[in-house]
Amino acid sequence: MTWAENKRLIDIRDKDLRKSVPKGFPYFAVHFGTKGGFAHVIENESLFPRWFGQEVVGGMLDLEPKLWLYPKRESFEDGLKKVSLLKEIWRKVDLTERLSAIL
Repeated sequence: MTWAENKRLIDIRDKDLRKSVPKGFPYFAVHFGTKGGFAHVIENESLFPRWFGQEVVGGMLDLEPKLWLYPKRESFEDGLKKVSLLKEIWRKVDLTERLSAIL
């Protein structure tokens, strides 16, 4: 048995993701900016590979699988530095504050 018997992708280009996936169901979704994306219901979470998302992104970037299957260890401090850098970069493009002010 695999993590999903239903192989159908849900096209979310013209739909709200929340209305496309049944409430309470686990799912995996990939968005392509403002052009929409695809979702898939995960039918068996215990069989769902924990690196699946990394595999999708790695495939899109044409990266070697060893990068997500066997990641190199780094110190906690180095991880914190990366988190701080990502927060700073994300803050510049994060629309949630502007959207919450409108809504």
